[in-house]
Amino acid sequence: MLFYNDVAAAQEWLCTAFGFEATAVHRDPDGAVLGVEIDTGGGRVMLLGGSDEAALGMRSPSALGAMTGGVYVTLADVDTHHDRAVQAGATIAMPIQTMPYGSREYGVLDCEGHYWSFGSYTLV
Repeated sequence: MLFYNDVAAAQEWLCTAFGFEATAVHRDPDGAVLGVEIDTGGGRVMLLGGSDEAALGMRSPSALGAMTGGVYVTLADVDTHHDRAVQAGATIAMPIQTMPYGSREYGVLDCEGHYWSFGSYTLV
C-alpha cells in the first residue's frame, strides 16, 4: 500500500506514466476517492488517500520530505517502459542500466515522491 495526498491524481499519473490499469476505485459516500487498486501488469498495488484514519498512519513522501520505502516491479520490456515514463515527465532517479546481477533496471519518483524501481530481474 502507498499513501497519496491526492489519490485520484496519483491514479491518473501512474496509469499514464507507467501504463498501469485501475482495476477498482473505492469512494466515500460523497464520491471522493479513498483508494484505488492498480494492476502493474503482473501484480497489484493498493493506493490509499483520504483521512488520517484511512491512511493507517502512512504519509506521502511529499508531506514527509523523505521516502520510507519503494516498490519494485518486474517487466519484460524495461526500455520501452522507461521511455514511456520519460515521455510522461517522470523524474528519473536512477538511469536505465544493466546491473551486475543481469537485471535491466531504472528508478523513478512518482507524482508525490514515491520511489518505483522497474526491472527485468526474476528469481532463479
